[in-house]
Parts: sequence; C-alpha cells; structure tokens
Amino acid sequence: MTFRNIDESPSPNNFGEILSAQLAGALNNVNGHARPIDAGVVASPFTNAVDPWVAAGLAEALLPVMPPNAVTAPRLAENRGKVPGRYEGSNRWHGYLGWPRHRTTTQDVTRWRAWPNAGLCIRTEVLPALDIDVEAPGLAAVLDGLVRHRVGRGVLVRTRGSSPRRAFLFRVDGSVWKRRLAFRLPSDDRDHGIDLLGVGQQLVIAGKHPSGTDYGLEAPGLAGRKFTDLPCLTLAALDALWEEILSAVTSAGGQVIQNKNASRRSTSQDLPLGPAQTVMREIARRRDRWVPALLDCSQGQPDREWRISGEMLFREGLQEDLVIYPDGFYDFGTERAHDPITLVCEFGAVEADGSISFGGSPEYGDSCDQPYAVIGELDTSVRRPTEGEALAWLMNRLGGPPLERDCTRASALPMLATAVGQDWQRLHQGAERHFDPVAAAKATTLEAPSALGTARLPRGLLTVTGPLDPTTIPTRRWVVEPRLPLGDAAQCIGEPGVSKSTLAFRDALAVATGDESILRGEPAVGHERLHLTGPVIIYNAEDRQEEMQRRLAAAMKHYGITALKHPIHLWSGLDEPLYYMERTGTNAAPKRASGADVLCALINKTGAVFVVLDPMVSLGRGLVENSTDDGNAMSQEITSDANRLNVSIMVIHHTSKTTRNAAGDMGAGRGAFSVAGKMRSIFTLTNVDPAEAAKWGYEEPNGLVSLDYAKTSHGVKPSVPTLLRRMSVQVGNGDTSAVGSAGELFDGTPAQMLRRSGDTAPVLQVVGLGGDRRAGARAPSVDARAKRVAVAEACVRALRGKSDALLSGIWADVSAELAEAGVTTSRTRQHVTELVKGSLGSQGVQVREDGQNVVVRVFQDGVGPKAPWRMSVSETKTLGNEGDQGHADPGIFA
Repeated sequence: MTFRNIDESPSPNNFGEILSAQLAGALNNVNGHARPIDAGVVASPFTNAVDPWVAAGLAEALLPVMPPNAVTAPRLAENRGKVPGRYEGSNRWHGYLGWPRHRTTTQDVTRWRAWPNAGLCIRTEVLPALDIDVEAPGLAAVLDGLVRHRVGRGVLVRTRGSSPRRAFLFRVDGSVWKRRLAFRLPSDDRDHGIDLLGVGQQLVIAGKHPSGTDYGLEAPGLAGRKFTDLPCLTLAALDALWEEILSAVTSAGGQVIQNKNASRRSTSQDLPLGPAQTVMREIARRRDRWVPALLDCSQGQPDREWRISGEMLFREGLQEDLVIYPDGFYDFGTERAHDPITLVCEFGAVEADGSISFGGSPEYGDSCDQPYAVIGELDTSVRRPTEGEALAWLMNRLGGPPLERDCTRASALPMLATAVGQDWQRLHQGAERHFDPVAAAKATTLEAPSALGTARLPRGLLTVTGPLDPTTIPTRRWVVEPRLPLGDAAQCIGEPGVSKSTLAFRDALAVATGDESILRGEPAVGHERLHLTGPVIIYNAEDRQEEMQRRLAAAMKHYGITALKHPIHLWSGLDEPLYYMERTGTNAAPKRASGADVLCALINKTGAVFVVLDPMVSLGRGLVENSTDDGNAMSQEITSDANRLNVSIMVIHHTSKTTRNAAGDMGAGRGAFSVAGKMRSIFTLTNVDPAEAAKWGYEEPNGLVSLDYAKTSHGVKPSVPTLLRRMSVQVGNGDTSAVGSAGELFDGTPAQMLRRSGDTAPVLQVVGLGGDRRAGARAPSVDARAKRVAVAEACVRALRGKSDALLSGIWADVSAELAEAGVTTSRTRQHVTELVKGSLGSQGVQVREDGQNVVVRVFQDGVGPKAPWRMSVSETKTLGNEGDQGHADPGIFA
C-alpha cells in the first residue's frame, strides 16, 4: 500500500482542450448531439448521453455506472444503478475500484460504449453538485428556486422522472468537500436529505434509478457549452447558500437530524486544547513513526496531508479517502474524525506475538445517528486491539517506557505526554496554551499595559535561552538552488521580449523531468542545482493556451524529452484571469481576491512544487503598481501562500524603460520597491551587449541572454551570470502530409506554407558563464576576434584533412593545437569544449586552408541537449557569397 499525497492529474481548468478535442473528434460529436451507433457500440444511457459532456471539456471526469439489474456481489446490490462499475460479461458487474482517481481516456470511452445498459456519472471533485433529495413538493419548490437564484442562469439540473428531486451542478472556485443535511418534516415520517458532493463523490447523470425512473438533464443541458460556460460560485457564496438552505428547511418546520460539514478537518491552532487533546495532537504530529506501520504503507511528504483511498483500505462500497493530516485524522468515507487511539483500534489487528499491523476495514452500517458506524467484522479471524493494547503499541512506536496492555487513557496519558515532550502537570495548569496576564503582572516590577488582558502570545514563538544545537535545525529547502527556494517566492525581472516566459518553460521542464542538465547545460557549466522534482503550474496572463503549448512542445523537442515524471499544468489568463489582490472601492484597502484561493486549491490538488505567475502586473485588479502599500500587500500574500503550501512561486515582472539593462539590480523591476523586500530570490534577464559578449569571449551576441543573480537570501549569490542562447525551434505541428515534391513546401500562399512547415517557438539553452561585471574587472588579454580565428585554425589542423568529426573524438588533438597556438593553457575537456563552441558556433568562422576560404563550425548532431557535437569544415568562395553556402550573415566571419 502506498500513500498518495494529492491527486496529480489536471482538472478541466488546466487540463487543456487537448483530451476533449481528441475525444470529441474520436467520437464524431457534432454540436453536442449523440453520434450514430457504430459497430461495437450498444444503445445505452452512457452512449446516448456521453458526447455533450465530452464536447464540454469534462471527459476526464466521466465514469460508467452499473445498471439496476446487474448481477453483482450482495454488498453492492443496494447500490446498483447508483455507483461506478465494471462490466465482466453476462450481465455481471463489480465495483469500480479506484474510481475517485481515474482519469478517462479516449480508449475508456470507446470500451464503455460496448457495455450494455451502462449509466453515466461524473466525479464531483471536478464539477460539484448539490443533490436535493426532498419529496415534499412545497419545500422542494422553495429549495429549487433558491438554488437557481443563487447559482445563476446556466446551472445544470439533473432530474429523475417526475419526482421533485433535483441535483444542481456548477463550478466552484476551490475544493469542495462533502456536506450532508438530514431532516424530517412534520407532515410525514420520511427522512429527507440534501448533500453537497465534491472531492471523493460522484453523481449519476444518465441511466436508470433502481425505482425504474430515468435520470436526465433539464433542457437545454450542455448543448453547445463548454465547462467554463457553467456558472461558478466562490467558496464564501457556497457557504452562504448552505446556510440559506438550512434556514429554509427549519422555516418549513424541518427537524434537523444531521448537519455535517466535512470540509477540511484538522486541529485549529487558534482553539484552546485540553491536556488530552494536546497529547493526541502531538502523537498525530509524529505520524511518520507509527502510521506507516499501522496501515502498511509508505510515508508521504512530511508537511502535507496523506490520503489513503477506500480501495487501499479494502472497503469496496466506501471509496472516499481516509486523510492523515499533519495534526489529526478524518475519514471522509465514514464521515468521522479519529484520534490516534481510535485509528489504531479501527484499522489495526493484533498478531500472534502481540504486535499490531493493518487488519483491513471492519463492516460498516447504520447505527443510531451514524450511517457508517462499525457494526461487525467481515473477516472474523481479525482481532482488533483494545484501547489498552493500542496505547501500549503507540508508546512503543514513540520510544517511551512500556505500558501495560490493560492500561486506560487516563492512566496512560501522563506517560504519553512525556514521550512527546509535554509536561502533563503544566498542561493541566494551562501554561503552554494560555497566557495569564495577572500572573505575568505579578512576576514583573513593570506596570502591565491595560491591553495585556486581552492579548495572546504569537503562535510559533521560540524563546532562546542559550546556545542552539545546530543538529536540530533543518537544512534549507530548495527546488532549484540558489534561485528557487521551496516555501518562498522568487522574482524574475526583465524587459518585454527578453525571454522571461521562455525561461519559465525551461525551469518547468527541469522540475517536471528531474533533468538537471536543462539548468546547467551540457557539459555542466551553470551554477544551479536541482533539489526537488514534482508537478508544475504555469499561469500566463498574456498568451493563449495554444501558444503555451507551442513553447512547451518546442522546448521538449529541443531537449529531447519524450516523457514527464510529473505533469505541467498550463493556465492561460485569457481563458480565466487570475487576480490575487483587488481593490473594490476608491479608498478601500487592497484585499485578497478569489483567484488566490483558486490557485491554492489547484496547488493542493496537483501537489505542485513549482508555480510560475506571469506577469505580476496582471495579478492585481484596481491596484496601483507604484504604491508601496499595494506592492507590499500583493507580495506578502504570495509569499505567505508559498510558505503555507510549501511550494516555490516564481513571479515574472517587467523592468522600467530606464532599467531595462540593469543586470543584477534587484531594483530593476518597475513600480514599488517594497516588492523586492518580500522576495527571497531576485534575478534579472537582459540581452547581452555585443561588446560585453566579445569581452567574455562570445563573438555571437545575437540571441545571447544573461541571467544575473540580484538577491539570494537563502544561499550564496554567484558573482558571474549564466549565459543562455535564445533560438527558434520547430514546434513540429506542420502538415507534412500536404508536402509533395521537394519544392512544393515553398509553393502557395504564406498561410499555406506555414501550415506545411509548422510554427517555431523560442527556446533557451545554457551556453556558458559570463564575466565579472564589477568596475575594473580585467578583460581577456587576447583580442576576441583574433582568438576566434586562432581557435578555428587550430580546429582545422586537429581535423587532419577530414571534413568533419565528432568533437568528443578529437578534443584531445584540439586541446594540443590550442595550447601550441598559445590560445589557452587549460587541457580539461570541459574548458576546451566550451571554448570551441563559444568561438565557432553553428554559424562558423572563415579561415584560409591550403589557399582556399573554408568555414569551420560546430553543431549538435541530433535533437536534445545530449546530442553529440560535431565539427565540420566546408569550402566557401568569397566573403560576398557565404549566404549561398547556407551560412549566416558574412559579418559574423572573422
């Protein structure tokens, strides 16, 4: 069994339209109408209803539902027609294990079309639903009108025959967790219920109910609409709607039986805890010492929630997750919280030697007011631990003194407190959780201020009374050292067009693939080290998603990437803008906007470790860029979220007109300088001046970009910049099937030619390091132009009459010739390789050989940064016609 920290699959917001377009094309969907029945496709509710959902961009969230007449296991019989299932043939079905994490593909939909009588459901993690299971016509009508009014026009309404029961589907700008309101009305004895369905639940949208009535969508349904066309509620508006529903129920005389809100369950640091709660919380915080042993699973990330699905717990009919928070536990399947003792008692099993291990899930059923209470054992051979046995086992895992197996909570808690570093007596006195102003005033000769009586001590306060033990201090955390700290924000500053967005895609690929060479070059010359790999989110307010795809495809092609270890989620602000802060009135203070919570929900869902926000000016609505207060508020909100979510956020920012070439200046960004104070890392991108490039030994300034480190609060700041080459790379989206003869590619209109050849997109490649920018820094003693010629002549001699050779095969000869010519005394392979690449380049240098003009150049023989470098010598005619030979502008030749 393994933990999953969070689902890494993209949601419809950032999933892109690729899958939906592929599915829609594969399914021959036209304007939301069901496609004709093909061979291998059977008429079923699934087949008749699936196409509009695919066309709307919701394909990944769809699942098949077993029909009411399915032959299945007895435990699933009562759920037939209501839950996802798999068809086994001969009308036999079984539960669809792992459905909360399934992402539908083209092949899935094609296969499910052949399943007879299959229904259709949607995972409400992607599209939340409010299911109003109320038969009383009067109250049902009131609730129907209330929801339609609050959600707005365009809400999707699922119906069930002529019943007044309705389910409403709509978007929400954050993660939704299950809520349930159960009640009785004075006019009947039936139980009525209202459920808010979100993460871990699903809703049937097509098929037959066990009563025989049909599920369906109220017209006009989804015809012609996309996911983003559906109405969207903020989390605050959703909370208000829930309260209004509760008020409407009680006003109608409803007697509430249950009102459960299963939004994120975790101990609040703001609430005072009793001694026992404090000890239980401290045991929970040490979950890495005992939870993996209890649940037979690997350990998740130390500062994030761990999720264990229903299938991992061996409970087929209850698929919602058991969530192990850093300071508490909540089971979304049984809708119950746990402390460490109850968790061990419910899922543990006592072995023959007295140890405790995972024993599977017990049998759940309705008991009193709990619909999923423990009512028995499915496996009678399992013996669950008693409370005393659970306490003794926990103490052993925590490294404390032995406990008797017949101990109780009351007798064990003082010793458990000691094992987790707490003083039981002081906990009872409240010394660690409460501040007593009267006692504080008595203990000092100073007069206590009057406000002290209502004050509380800050959370996370650390009082140092002597030398610190450095072995107890954790090392700093990085995504990329020293530029992208984990849990903090960084800022990339550059003028428009200098390739800031291109750099973001390069960084994203390094983090998503774990390939450090993307950051350091081949061979490794850059300063940066990759510490952490994981999912990435790129938000770009200026480019369409298609343009983002072009850039990413070109970069992947250039670096030879055929697979990603972790996903990269692309979010275009032209589809849905992200506002982090906003001002709602002329004199109002800036406040956090809903977009910040949308981003945080996305980070939580994807488990992203690196986020790009591009550019900063687009993140504020109604804010003044030159305002110190506005800049401080914006950057504080971003850095706080980075710390809280344990993610590295890189914010891209523009220079002013006067600072466009201010390399390595943390004040180069336009607007308020207060932003620089909040960022833990700041770096600049500038175009390299030809004179400076020549001073550093680079005679090809075109496309040369300098990355200079302006601020690295958490690490050593490199004194010299990293140099990158900006180049155009074919995306690979040309229609090669339209090319006939060799010359046909160049025939036709410009638009036709572009469709055939495809697009290009910019890519950045590390080529080396720059020089010290400090005043008085010594320039190379050898003239750069003459040096390039000397390098080229040495390479010609090293080739020994051959027209080309792999650089790796002749570098030793090249090194000897360079030393003989007095160009360099270094004999290292890395230095020689970089010297040759920087001097010659792919465009080459012209020299004389045996009375002829020849061009010497180096280029990569293949695709990707690891493709080998090859050197070639080709004959040319005169300085006036190098372009005829396929070379660059004659001006680049020596």
